[in-house]
This record gives sequence, C-alpha cells and structure tokens, in this order.
Amino acid sequence: MSRLFLTGATGFLGSHVAATWLRASDTNTVAALVRADTADEADNRLKRSLTIAFHDQGEASPTAEQLSRVLTVRGDILHPSWAESAALRAWWGAEPEEIEILHSAAALSLAPENHAFVYEANVTGTRRLLSAIATLPSPAAFNHVSTAYVAGSRDGVIREEIVDPPEFNNPYESSKHACETMVRDVLGDHGTPWRIFRPSIIIGHS
Repeated sequence: MSRLFLTGATGFLGSHVAATWLRASDTNTVAALVRADTADEADNRLKRSLTIAFHDQGEASPTAEQLSRVLTVRGDILHPSWAESAALRAWWGAEPEEIEILHSAAALSLAPENHAFVYEANVTGTRRLLSAIATLPSPAAFNHVSTAYVAGSRDGVIREEIVDPPEFNNPYESSKHACETMVRDVLGDHGTPWRIFRPSIIIGHS
C-alpha cells in the first residue's frame, strides 16, 4: 500500500495526480487538503475535481471503492491547525514511512500587482506546510511542484541546481525559487528526503 498526502488536490494537476494514484493500485490511498467552509463542501469540491480528472483519463467517474480510499482534510495551507485533525493523524500514524507528500497548491498569477498575494500563498504557505508536517511522523519523502521558470532571465543550458538567477520576470518565478530554497534548507536540516519537480507548461489529455 502507498499513501499520498496532497495539496492542490482540487486543481488541474493535483486532481489528475490523485486520480492516477487511485487508479494505479487498489491499495493506494490519498489524503487531500481542501479549503472550504464546511466538511461537506470540502468533500464535494474534491469529488467534483476527481470526477473531472477521471473523465479526462477515460473513466466515467471514480467508483465508490476508490472514493472510500480518499480522506478529505478540510483546511487552509496558511492556517496549519488542520494538522491536528484526529482523522488525519490516524491516517498518517499508520506506517508513515509509506507516505509521499506532493505539494502542488500554488498561486499562479504573473501580474506584478499580485506580488503580495503570490508570496503569501506560495512562500508563506509552503513554510507553514513544512511546519505542520514537522509535528507528524516523518514521511518517506516531500515532493514539491515548482516551475521550469525559476530559471528567470537565464538562458542556455540550465542545470538542476538551485541557483539565484540575475533577475526574475515576475513574482511567481521568484516565489517558486524562494520555495525551492526553503524546501532544500528546511528538509535538509531534518533529514527528510525531498524532490523538486519543474514542469514548464502543463496540458491535459487530448
């Protein structure tokens, strides 16, 4: 059995990752952090997103059995009280060494006037996520979804190292670079394995 803790599960990328994870094995489970005012609203938002993702992947909808392997964790990444959820702690505490975290939640605006909002969502959100999971048993790995555009104004061959570019083109790029640095520094100190994924433009199934 493999278990995935997922942020951004109601977004395009997150919902497809969750659908693929659930379809890959009938023992895979997902715990998804979903922002909503009520538990029912959170469940409904997640189910709608999964239904669309399953449809895009050629399935009519998730089955009742697949949905039974999904735990909706109502909460906001900026307010880490969700980590105190009894249901999440019970899910997490059972063999945490099998848990992969995928942090895909992000604000994607490129507009300069949204600088403060983007930094709050991406940088502060990642910091608080890392603080919250530090209160839980250590997972197998932390996977952070960044962007190829952390390259900023650089051109030519861009290596995988986390390097400060001469300048960034927008606040989204600079916020993602700050997140990468934070993930490396915080998790490196804690000894938790980490990966950074840098997609460019994400498209869906034809």
